[in-house]
Amino acid sequence: MRWNRVTKIFSLSVALLLVAALVYGGRWYSIERRCRHRGQEFQRKVETLRKDAKKELPVGTRREDVARFLERNGMQLTEDAPRFDKSPHSVVGTLHFAGDKKCGTFLCRDDRSGIVLQVGVDEHGIVIVEPDVNGIYTNCL
Repeated sequence: MRWNRVTKIFSLSVALLLVAALVYGGRWYSIERRCRHRGQEFQRKVETLRKDAKKELPVGTRREDVARFLERNGMQLTEDAPRFDKSPHSVVGTLHFAGDKKCGTFLCRDDRSGIVLQVGVDEHGIVIVEPDVNGIYTNCL
C-alpha cells in the first residue's frame, strides 16, 4: 500500500515536470523564432537598401537626390560627417530600430540596431564615391 502511494506521488511529480518543460520549451521556441525572424528582416532591409543605393545613387548624383533617397527610406540625414576615404565631404543617413530585450544575448542587452548609409561627395555636393551601407547592432559591449 505504501509503495502504491509513493508511485502515485512520483508519477504525478514526473507529469508536472514534463508539463513545465513543455510549457517552458514552447515559450523559448516561440521567442527564439521571433528573434530569428527579426534578424532576418533586418538583414533583408540592409541588403535592399544596399542594392537600391547602388542603383539610385551612382557617381555623379546630386546631394538633393541623395537627400530625397534618404527621406524616402525613412533615414535621418547628417551632412559632412567624417570619412576615411578620399572624398572631402560625405552625406550620411541613419535608420534606427528599437530592440527587444527577449532577443538580447550575454553581451548585448537587446537587439537594438541601425543602418548607416554613407556617400562621399565633393565640395559641390556631387557623389564621387559609391554608397556604403552597413547594418550594426548598437547595444553591445
